[in-house]
Amino acid sequence: MASTPFHTANLTAEDAQHLKAIDEFFSVPKSRRSKTTFKDTLSHFTTDELEIWITLHQLSLWCDPDFVGKTALCRGHIVEKHYIKLPDNTVLTHYQDYAAHPKFANLNQHGFPEASRAYLEAITDHNGVYLFKKESGSMNIAVFPPGNYYIYRDLEGKVTEEEIYRSDHYHSTNHPGWHISSMYQPNGDHTYSNVTAAYSYRHPLTHYITSKNGWKNEYAEAGEVALKRCLEARGQNIESLCAYLHKHERCTVVYELMQFQEHVYADTKEEIYVHMIDNCKTSTMSMFIKDYLPVVGLVGAYDNVTAALQRWTADNKDCNHELEGYVLVIVRQGTELKVKLKFWKYLVLREFRETLNRRVCPTEEELAEKYKLWGVPSEQWSWYISCTREWFWWSRSSFCS
Repeated sequence: MASTPFHTANLTAEDAQHLKAIDEFFSVPKSRRSKTTFKDTLSHFTTDELEIWITLHQLSLWCDPDFVGKTALCRGHIVEKHYIKLPDNTVLTHYQDYAAHPKFANLNQHGFPEASRAYLEAITDHNGVYLFKKESGSMNIAVFPPGNYYIYRDLEGKVTEEEIYRSDHYHSTNHPGWHISSMYQPNGDHTYSNVTAAYSYRHPLTHYITSKNGWKNEYAEAGEVALKRCLEARGQNIESLCAYLHKHERCTVVYELMQFQEHVYADTKEEIYVHMIDNCKTSTMSMFIKDYLPVVGLVGAYDNVTAALQRWTADNKDCNHELEGYVLVIVRQGTELKVKLKFWKYLVLREFRETLNRRVCPTEEELAEKYKLWGVPSEQWSWYISCTREWFWWSRSSFCS
């Protein structure tokens, strides 16, 4: 069966107008949106309306201008599920999100139970759909394989990080399927004590949808139907997606729907701003500075950003003693958050985003030529080329090719 991109679905801008959930979201003042949940908004949806709702969000992945303002910008996360064995032998489930809120990125540290229990207490398992409470305030559509194989190894005495990674069942520090979550006490000399390591590996795929603040509601209950329909619209299914992830040894893939008031643009001061509807400063920062290119998704927005950067750099406004070689991204959400991003890395991410929307996949030579021009370190070319080309084909739903 031939795959069909989402943006060719038979939908028009008018299809969004009668969807209560969309209109209700935009009717809530911005200052309250991050605290608002819509527990009843999907309860009245018919199956067809639900499909339209999900498809409208997927259309935004392709930046279809007909749906801007009624949909969201999608980006990717890596989320790993770990079990943490506490000193009293209690085992907690730990979802570590490497491209979202530091609350999740920093869970595996000494004092974990008292510091982080609140962020995990809402974890549930509802008919095979795994949920967790996410504090950043964004609705999520997520796809991830919950870990099934966990090997615990208590490492006694003083050990180095390398020794942790090399212990029995840890194959490689770069292996995307294996990750370490540890209870440890740093000694200040790059060694650790009191290490309890939990190793996780993937097993068959599952998926979920959470609400605005991550609690189970109609969004979550609709998750399985919605995801299946989205895949079927592209000539694929859960099994083929799972086979793709397994074949390519990919980590969890999460598409987060970030509601942007205005995507990225340049104002009269020729500075790059990101204006958020939701209070997601740290998520926005991570979207720009994380290195997980395979799942970083759509970074930036429309072509005027590239033009703005060209004007900006032509005036040497990004080259001074503090910002030489960097682009300064300023996020305004109550207070300013300034993020420095190496200019070549920003261009690589922009190229990745734009490649997903092209009709023809760029060749390795074409990408290498651009990377050379941008000053990308040569030892990183093959990695970025591989990620960009592979995810071009993934975005065309050729999961098993």
